[in-house]
Amino acid sequence: GTQSRVREALANQERARHDLENIRRNTTIQARQQYLNVTNGIAQVKALKQALISSQTQLDSTMLGQEVGVRTEVDVLNAQQQLYSARRDLAKAYHSYLMSRLRLSAEAGELDEDVLLQINAMLRVTNRLNSIVLAISMLDINFRLTTFFSNFHSGPGTFSTHFNRLKPP
Repeated sequence: GTQSRVREALANQERARHDLENIRRNTTIQARQQYLNVTNGIAQVKALKQALISSQTQLDSTMLGQEVGVRTEVDVLNAQQQLYSARRDLAKAYHSYLMSRLRLSAEAGELDEDVLLQINAMLRVTNRLNSIVLAISMLDINFRLTTFFSNFHSGPGTFSTHFNRLKPP
């Protein structure tokens, strides 16, 4: 009777000790993983900021090339698409970084209302900027396509004249 209850209590105590050790180990692993995700996120955001700068430079160069006649409207549209893709990729990476920061705070036991409010504010700003960039991008691309096709259909010259504008120099 009593000895079996003592053995059961000791077994339960040992199982609880093992469970606690497993939880500590898993928490440490998760915290390390989230820390790595945050540091990788920082590096990715930095790299994608550079890619965005490069894409903007490429677009500026392509537009200048179009003005002097060595680039086509299609080249400009492609450069714009690369710029918008770079912006999208940067926004995704920044969002992923913020979520990793949130998870790291949770794993470290430091997630509180202040942290949530701070990250939520950053996400709101990011979402607003992304919406604005997307709207401007779509307007610009639609304007360029409309201009291109209206010139293509109603502009002077033959089909081959318009077709040659599509070819690279």
